[in-house]
This record gives sequence, C-alpha cells and structure tokens, in this order.
Amino acid sequence: MKNWLIPLLFLALIVGGGVLEQVTLSRQFETFDRELDALAQKIEQKTATEEEMDELERWWDEAKKVMHTYIPHTEIREIDYWLAEAKSLVRTGNFELADAKLTVLRTITSALPDNFRINFENLL
Repeated sequence: MKNWLIPLLFLALIVGGGVLEQVTLSRQFETFDRELDALAQKIEQKTATEEEMDELERWWDEAKKVMHTYIPHTEIREIDYWLAEAKSLVRTGNFELADAKLTVLRTITSALPDNFRINFENLL
C-alpha cells in the first residue's frame, strides 16, 4: 500500500493543478472578454476614452501576473501589443482602426484559453 501512496499523491497534485489552471484561466478570460465587449461597444459608438483604455490596461497588468504561471510569455506579450495599439488609436480618435485592433484582441483572448484546455487534441 505504501508503494502506491506517493504516486497517487503526485497524480492528485497534477490533476488538482490542472483543474486550478483551467478554472483560473476561464475566469480571467471571461472577465477580460466582458471588458473587451463593453469597450468594443464604446469604440463602435466613438465614445471610448483613453482613461477607459488605461483602466483596462491596469486590470490586464494585474491579471497577467497570475497568467504568467500558466501561459507562455509570448502569448501574453501579444495581448499587450494589441491592447497598446488599440489604446493609442483611441487616444488619437481613430476609432475605426481601434475597432479593428480590438476585434483581433477579442479573437486572441477567446481562442487562448482553448489552447491550454485539457482535451485530447492538446495532449497529442
């Protein structure tokens, strides 16, 4: 019985860590998606402000501190770039291009959690 206890403990830790990762990523990106949707509506209406972009960027800066433990830095950096570009375009009042950048950002953030979800295709 003792021979099986340690491997079972490690298996439980691995499974528990995987579940924690999935829950954390899902919650963070659901929140991010809601914020991006609200911002996209304001950009569409041409009422988005740089302060709102700053607020979203501050939220993302805090969220990504945890995300770095689960997601490669290159994927996070890509979100940083698209968010900074959209912010710059909102600052200059170029809402059409800001909308395009935000659309790409929304696509990235909606696909990213699936890339790390525990499923058969990701295991191969």
